[in-house]
Amino acid sequence: MRRPVSWPTASNEDYLKGRASLHAIGILGGAIWGAGTIANFVASYVPMIGPGHFFFSRKGNTMISAIWGVFIWKEFHGAGARSRVFWLPCFCFLYWG
Repeated sequence: MRRPVSWPTASNEDYLKGRASLHAIGILGGAIWGAGTIANFVASYVPMIGPGHFFFSRKGNTMISAIWGVFIWKEFHGAGARSRVFWLPCFCFLYWG
């Protein structure tokens, strides 16, 4: 909210002006994310699955959410050339992560 890529800075009052349905969608998204994280932690302790699957799914979840943000939700739409550096951390995460 303080340093957005392409929109003006938002204040706390702007956040509170949002409709209740939009806040409910955000809370639902957080609950789904939390349930997935708990399921991932539980699955990592199952001997048949093991920590290898846990590591892969943890890395995959991060990259899938980044891809959705860029291509589906168009989070960088209209952003300047400086925002193209976004791909560098993604590459590093995939290469060295």
